[in-house]
Amino acid sequence: MPDGTEAGEYAVTLKCPPRVKITGAYRVGAGNPSGAIDAGFGAANDKGAQLALGTALLAVAAAGGAIKMRRRPAGART
Repeated sequence: MPDGTEAGEYAVTLKCPPRVKITGAYRVGAGNPSGAIDAGFGAANDKGAQLALGTALLAVAAAGGAIKMRRRPAGART
C-alpha cells in the first residue's frame, strides 16, 4: 500500500480481457500488524512437526533413488 493510505475499505476491480471482471473489497487497517497471518493453512506457530516430516520424507526419497541408481543391471550380475 502507498504511504499515507487511510484506514478503511476500498473497492477493487480486476479486469482480464475479453470478458472477465471481478470486483471485491479490500480492507486497510490502522497501525502495524503483529503476530501470524491466518492464510487458511493452520496455525503459523505449529510448523516444526510438518517441517521435520517433510525433511524425513525427502531424505527417504533421496536414499531410495541413490540405492536404485547403484544397483547393477540384471545382465551384469553373475
